[in-house]
This record gives sequence, C-alpha cells and structure tokens, in this order.
Amino acid sequence: MMFKALNRIKWRFTGKSNFKPNEEDIKALNEVIRWINQQKEKTINNNKLFAKLFITFYNDVLTTNETTILDDLAQKQVSRLLALNLNQFYIAFHKQLHTNIRVSIMEGVDAKDLSEEDVKKAFEEKYSLFEVEARLNDMVTEAINKFSNYD
Repeated sequence: MMFKALNRIKWRFTGKSNFKPNEEDIKALNEVIRWINQQKEKTINNNKLFAKLFITFYNDVLTTNETTILDDLAQKQVSRLLALNLNQFYIAFHKQLHTNIRVSIMEGVDAKDLSEEDVKKAFEEKYSLFEVEARLNDMVTEAINKFSNYD
C-alpha cells in the first residue's frame, strides 16, 4: 500500500501531470521517502529473527502456490496467519502433536491386532496444553536469546 502511494506521489512530481511542484515540495517528498526508508531499515534491524522466518515461510507459500512475489495471494495467506492469536498456535500445535503420536502408534499395525489398551493408549493425551505451551515458550526464548545477535 505504501509503495503504491509513494509511486503515485512521485508520478505527480515528474511533470506528467498538471501539478507543478516547487523545490520545497520536492525536498518535502524526498524527506518523507528518506524517513520511510529509515523506519523500514530500523524495523528490520530490530526484528531480524522474524524477518528470517517470514522470508522462509513466505518463500514456502510462494512455492506451494506456484506464484511470485507480485501475486497478492501469498501475502494474504501470510497476513491471515500472522493475524491469529498466539494461543491459537499453541492449541494447533498441541492437537497436531497428539495426531502425530497416534499415527506413530498405529503405523504398521493392523487394526484387528490392537487391544483395547492399545486403542486407549493411542488416544490418551500424553502432554497437556500447559506442558506444550511451556516447552514451546522455552524453545522460543532460547532461540531468541541464542540467535538475536546473528545476522
């Protein structure tokens, strides 16, 4: 959005429109552009870990959807994900963890060979949501502490 807005203002200043900017207008526009670029750089420098993960995930979304950076579909998918509450990620991870455990228990086993105890074991909750959230928080904190000074 900001990119389009700036391009529009720059177009107005090129002389292709009826608007005739004076030197003060040009200085003001250049200062706005300089400030925006400075803020972008500062934001990236303060959030390098997020930038690395965002770029990696965004690349995966582009690859999965066989699209390019110019297509809004991938950006919308990433934006929807980032808009979710953090607690929703913990819950989804917790559910997927137990699905993975069930699959590994059932894998390669004929259902008729399973005892009632095997079925109960497969569907019991091995880890509580609290345990999973605490472990994930530990892992995230450790990663932030370890890698926040890496470029």
